[in-house]
Parts: sequence; structure tokens; C-alpha cells
Amino acid sequence: MNKLLFLFFFICTLSFAQSQKKTTKQNATSLNCDLGSQKLAQKKYAEAIKELDKCLAVEKDNFLAYIDRGKAKLELNKNEEALKDFTKAIQLNKDYFQAAVLMAQANEKMKKYKDAMENYSMALKINPQNSESFVGRGLLLEQENKLEDALKDFEVVIAKNNNNYKAFWGKGKVLEKQNKTNEAIEQFHKAINITKVDPEVFYSRAKSYAKANKQKEAIVDFTKVIELKKQDEEVYIAKAKSCLTIGNTDELIRDFSYPIDFKKSKNTEIYFLRAQAYFIKNDWGAAAKDYGKCITINPKLDAAYVERGKCYFLMGKAKFQLSWMDFTKATQLNDKNEEAFFGAGKLSFELNKFQEGIDYLSKAIALKNSGETYYLRSKCFYKLNKTKECCSDLQKASQLGVKDAEKDSNTVCK
Repeated sequence: MNKLLFLFFFICTLSFAQSQKKTTKQNATSLNCDLGSQKLAQKKYAEAIKELDKCLAVEKDNFLAYIDRGKAKLELNKNEEALKDFTKAIQLNKDYFQAAVLMAQANEKMKKYKDAMENYSMALKINPQNSESFVGRGLLLEQENKLEDALKDFEVVIAKNNNNYKAFWGKGKVLEKQNKTNEAIEQFHKAINITKVDPEVFYSRAKSYAKANKQKEAIVDFTKVIELKKQDEEVYIAKAKSCLTIGNTDELIRDFSYPIDFKKSKNTEIYFLRAQAYFIKNDWGAAAKDYGKCITINPKLDAAYVERGKCYFLMGKAKFQLSWMDFTKATQLNDKNEEAFFGAGKLSFELNKFQEGIDYLSKAIALKNSGETYYLRSKCFYKLNKTKECCSDLQKASQLGVKDAEKDSNTVCK
């Protein structure tokens, strides 16, 4: 009897111990799941993944853990791995439409736009009231220039939720592509009235303002975009063009200190635009230096040689030889650059290289029938005592509206 009682108590004790061990293990796993979610919320993505790995090692059907781990991976640009987690989550719970939305976002990051669109459509089949999927799909349709389909998606959202700023933003983008710029600006107004923190919306409105030649308004919006930390070079370039249009050179030069001095930009357009600003300010030396930087980055940029040649010319006779070298280099790089041939001809005349001047100016005339070019070539002919050719050019220059040509013709061609 005693032996039977002992055996009974031993079995009960063992069963309780195993039960406690199992409960402890389950509690530990749940703790890993909770910690993973907490780390995700704290933006400690790598730590979140470690905890959620432990969680999913035991709770293999925890679809929310897959969602959280996928989100953490997405933040770390482990997009393919994130997509696998979101796919697993929707396999475990086919009614969880947010998993399909997240699949779309992962595919968008990988530029798999067709797959992303299918994901948004999947989410809408599960939950037809899901505005996020309409907007996401609409933005992809707009990107692919399927404008009418995109507009339908945005209108669905606006009709049932006029506080979704992305729907108004998307509608504005469609209208802009349809060349309805003023209507687009109105939609961007509505989006900005809802959110004042999305730089993309301000950027869209800024570009529309610039297109509508409302450069002051455009500059305000471009500045807001930069303040909101969207400091891509394209934003600085777009703002610079608006600044140049209204002669706001000081702001342009000040803005470019960020991409040039801080980011060490290698974008020739940035240096070219700043050079233009310096040129407008009559700071020929600074302009020439920036055009030189363009040439260092891209030695085949003929426009930079032409513009630097102009700077050297304006800096006086001591720089004429450098100016001539730049213009002639530009003609070698681009035999269709009329400005380069005219500049080379002009500097050849200034350096008493009259026959070279005639050759360059003749090529300029072949590209563009210009009274100014005929007049300058007439001077080269005159210096070489070629009166007949000189008078012929003076006549053509006069016919093309060069007043001094007619006066010179009365003197030279009697």
C-alpha cells in the first residue's frame, strides 16, 4: 500500500513539474512577443527582430508576430524578408487585410509596382472600405500615367473621408499631369490644410506654382520642403530655378552651401546654376570657378566651356586667350553649338586672328542666320582688306536689323 501511495505522489509531482515547466516556457515566449512589439514601437528594429525570432520559434502560428517582425525588417530595408513575413501572416489569417497593405509597401520599396498594385487590390477584396489601399493603388496608377483609373480611386476616398490628405494630394498630381495646374494647386491646398508636415505635398504644390509662374509662392513652398528635411538635390535645383527667374540670386547662393559645402555634391547642374547666379551679380571670377567645377566633373560639358568663356571675356583683355580656348574647346565638343562658334569667332577677332574668326563665324551663320554674326564677320573681312565680302556681310547685317551695319556700309562700301 505504501509503495502504491509513493508511486501515485511521484507521478503527480512529475506531472506538476512538467506542467510548470511548460507554463514557464509559454510565459517566456509571450514575454518575447511582447518585448518584440515594444522594441518595434521604440524603433529598436534589430532588437525587435531578435525577440520576435524567439517568439516565433515556439508560437509558429502567431500572425501578429510575423507582422511586427516584417515591419522591423522593412524599416531596416530587408524588404524581401519583410515580404515573406507579411505573406506568412496573411496565410495564417486571410481576413487580416493590413498584411496585404504591408506586402504592397514592401513591393513598392523594391519597385515591384505591378505586384504592389495586386496587393492593394487584394486588401480591397478583404476590406472594400479600406481607404489606405485605394490611395496606395491610386498613387501607383498615377505613376504609371493611368490617370482616369487613379482619379477614380482618389474620388472614392474623398467621397467617404474628406480628411485623407493623400487622396487630395494624389488627385492634384493627376490634375497636374492633365495640365490643369490651377485645379491641381487647389487640391494641394486642401491636402496641406489637413497635414502641414508632409514635404512631398509642399513639393508638389511648389512645382505647380513654378509651372504657373508664381515663383514667389513656389520659393516659399520649396523652402518649407527643405525645412521638413527633404533635402534632395532636386529640391535645391528646382528652388534655384525659381530664384533665378525672379533674380533672387542671394538666396540661391546661400541655399547651395548645403549641397556643395556640406554634402560635397558632384551634380554639375548645381554648380552651373550657382555660376549663373554669380554671373548675374557680375562676379565673373566666382562664376568662372563654378563653371570650372562643372568641367572638372564632366569634361564634355560644352555649355560650361561657353559660359566660362563669357566670364573670361568680361574679365578683360588679360583673360582673352583663356576665353578663346574655352570657346574653341566647346566647338570641338559640339559642332552644333552656335554660341560656341560665335564666341570663338569674336575672340579670334579680338586676338587679331581674323581668318580664324571668319571660319568660326561662318560655321555660326550656318547654324543660325544672325545679323550680329554677319556684322562681326564683316569686321574680320575688313581687317583682311576683303572689301567685297565685307560689304556683302554689312548688307545682310543691315537687313537683319543691325543699325551700325548700315552706317559702316555708307562709309566702307561707297
